[in-house]
Amino acid sequence: MNSTTFVTCLFDCYIDNTEHFFNYYFSGCLRTLCINEPFIIYCEPKLVAKVLGIRLALGYKEITKVIPITMEELYFYKHKKVIQEHLFKAKNLTKRENAEIEIVWYSKSEFVLNAIKINPFTTTHFAWIDINLLSKHPSNSMNYIQPGVYPLIKKIAAEPHDGLAITTIGCCSKELYNNFSLYWSKPRFYFSAAFYTIDIETAFFILPKIIAKTEALVLMGWVRGDEMVFPYIVDEYEDKFTFLLGDYQDTLHNYFSLDTNEKAITGRILKEYKSAGKADLYKRIVEQYRDRDTLNKFNYEEAFKAIEAP
Repeated sequence: MNSTTFVTCLFDCYIDNTEHFFNYYFSGCLRTLCINEPFIIYCEPKLVAKVLGIRLALGYKEITKVIPITMEELYFYKHKKVIQEHLFKAKNLTKRENAEIEIVWYSKSEFVLNAIKINPFTTTHFAWIDINLLSKHPSNSMNYIQPGVYPLIKKIAAEPHDGLAITTIGCCSKELYNNFSLYWSKPRFYFSAAFYTIDIETAFFILPKIIAKTEALVLMGWVRGDEMVFPYIVDEYEDKFTFLLGDYQDTLHNYFSLDTNEKAITGRILKEYKSAGKADLYKRIVEQYRDRDTLNKFNYEEAFKAIEAP
C-alpha cells in the first residue's frame, strides 16, 4: 500500500507566455513527472495531453490522476482584480510576479485539500511538490539534479512525517509580520513551500486556516506569494507542524537528517531564530533531528553550544 500521494499543478501563466518559453518551462517539469509515486496533477485543459502523455509513457497510468481545471475555477481567481491592483503598487517586484502566478501560489493549499477529499489512491499522507522542483539548483546546489534524489523521494513517500512537515529557512518575530507595511514591502523567506508533506487529519485542520488567512491578507492588500503567510499560521498552531531545517535546496535532503547545509543551519538560520526570540523552538527542532538521525553527519554538540551562546 502506498503511503503518500504527490500533488502538483501546471499553468501557463508567466508574463512571457510564448510557446517557446512554455516548452522551455515544461522541459524543467519532466524530472518531477518521472517520480514513481501516486500523483494528482491539476492543470489547464490544454495541458492535460502533455502531462498525461509523460506519465503514461513511463508506465504510471495506475498511479496518475490528471485533473483539468481552468484559472477561472480557482478559488482565489475571484480576487484577481484586487491582486493586480496591489501588485501594481508594490515595490521590488520580481519579473515573475503577476496576478495569475500569485493566484496559483495561493491555490496550493486548495489543490492539496481537494486531492485529499477524493484520495483516489487511498493514502494516509500527501505531499505538495512544485512541478519544476527537480530541475532547480538554488544557490548552485545540485541536490535536486543528482540521480539519488529519486530513492530519497521514495523513502519520504514510504515514511512521511505526521503534521505539516515543511522546511523553515529562517524566522521572524510577531512584531515584524504584524507591521504589515514593513513585512509585505518586499519578498521575505522563512519557509519553503516548494515541498511539504502532511497527514490527512492535520490537512483538514490546517489547510482551511491557511486558505482563510491568505484570503484575509489579500483583501487587506498584502500580496507577495504564499510562503509569507506561514509565519502567521505557525505561531498560532505550532503543534500542527513538523519543522525541517535548511534552505531552498534542502527540502528533500534534510527531511530525515540534517544532511546538507550545516553552515546555514548553525549560522544564519539560528541567528534569525535568536533574533526573533525563538531559540527554544530552534533547539526543539534540532533535538527532534538528533533523536531520529541515522546519518550522524551533523555536529549536534556544536549546534547546542551555539544555541546557548549569547
